[in-house]
Amino acid sequence: MHQVDIRRQGGFPVAAIEHRGEYMNIGRAFERLFHWLSVRGLVDPKACSLGVYFDDPSAVAADLRSMACCELFAPDAVNFEAPVKHAKIAGGEFAVLTHVSGRMRSFASRISGCTANGCQSRGVKPAMRRCSRCI
Repeated sequence: MHQVDIRRQGGFPVAAIEHRGEYMNIGRAFERLFHWLSVRGLVDPKACSLGVYFDDPSAVAADLRSMACCELFAPDAVNFEAPVKHAKIAGGEFAVLTHVSGRMRSFASRISGCTANGCQSRGVKPAMRRCSRCI
């Protein structure tokens, strides 16, 4: 079992690109997002990048709903254009599973374990909405 921390955090704005499809293909959404941000001079080294998962990758492998996101510190100064949109990560309790290095393929099973082992073993019912933050 992987270490899952339950943390309370305030909401924050992000630039986001939606991804729908296989878990392993979200990397393309991150590439497109960071290209969009970089050509506009909006990449901030202090910003957190995160994947937001609306589904359990093991339950809907081919039709996963997720977003590639990057934290923004001045969203009102950004002129958003498709496919990048402005979104707000709602504040609340987050099940946090940190991925530092290694194969991303194994990370999909960790996300499933994040909700099954991290939340339920603490008596917390996962909302499976815009609150699954994996850094």
